[in-house]
Amino acid sequence: MKEESMNDAISLGVLGAPANEVDVSELCAGEDAVVVRLDESDPLRLRKVLALGILPGVRLTLKRRSPCFVMQVGYSQFAVDTAGARSVFVRRLATPSAV
Repeated sequence: MKEESMNDAISLGVLGAPANEVDVSELCAGEDAVVVRLDESDPLRLRKVLALGILPGVRLTLKRRSPCFVMQVGYSQFAVDTAGARSVFVRRLATPSAV
């Protein structure tokens, strides 16, 4: 029963997802986005992402792309590898500012 309710929470926002849905690895540094869904194919990676507070509806900012992906959610920043970044699907909110 717990597993079903977790899957329901993860799937929020999947229906009607906008056409501009991308995974975090496709964002540019400085870009803001809202999480629309999470890849559920790897349960261990899914638990790690959930433990970081990444859920559908959460706003995040990609701070850095290399050597790992650094994301900010609220006041917290954390790093994930490429596989972790590719497991989080988002909708872009703004284009990065030109420097």
